Amino acid sequence: FSVMVVPLAIIGAQALWNLRQETQALRTLEESLARARVFADVESVIYRKLRKIRDYLTGWDGQGKDEFERLDLLLHPKLEEWKQGTVDPEDRHLAEVLGSLDAEIDRVARQAFALHEDRRQEQASQLIKTELNGRLLPALDGTIKAIYSSSRTHNIQRALRNLQATERSTTMVLIVIILGSVVFGVLFSVLITPKLARPVGNLKTMMD
Repeated sequence: FSVMVVPLAIIGAQALWNLRQETQALRTLEESLARARVFADVESVIYRKLRKIRDYLTGWDGQGKDEFERLDLLLHPKLEEWKQGTVDPEDRHLAEVLGSLDAEIDRVARQAFALHEDRRQEQASQLIKTELNGRLLPALDGTIKAIYSSSRTHNIQRALRNLQATERSTTMVLIVIILGSVVFGVLFSVLITPKLARPVGNLKTMMD
């Protein structure tokens, strides 16, 4: 009886442990994907702000400045939400860099808006070309690429590795249980068979 009960008990305990580990890994993966969706919103709003700078200064959209300010108000809570979910030190550093770049973009944009409204379009254009296109945009693009790379490395891949580790652990435990059961069964047979054979032999002698 114990030959069957002990392995089954171990398998049951392992199954419960695996379920807990897989649930935790899936929760981590779900949180990582949710953060990725929030950052995708952050990225979208930042680039929409940049387009509104161009639209306003070129005269394509007379309401571009107001739209820029509206998007800026929309961006801040999303950016803060994404920062709050950041736990990895590298991700925290990238979040600070992104926040600083956004603040710099705001400063340059408002300065360009003021120059444009003061009828100094050439100076506004030069400011955008030098500061925004020449310095801030390349830094922004590089930071966003680094954030996506870090997200894949530190969050999603980590969750997938946890799931794979749980699967490997389950396989190894099952192999050990099967081998242990075979060994236990053989030992059980070796120890019990002589004890069973003795009474049978005595009964046969008595019958003879």
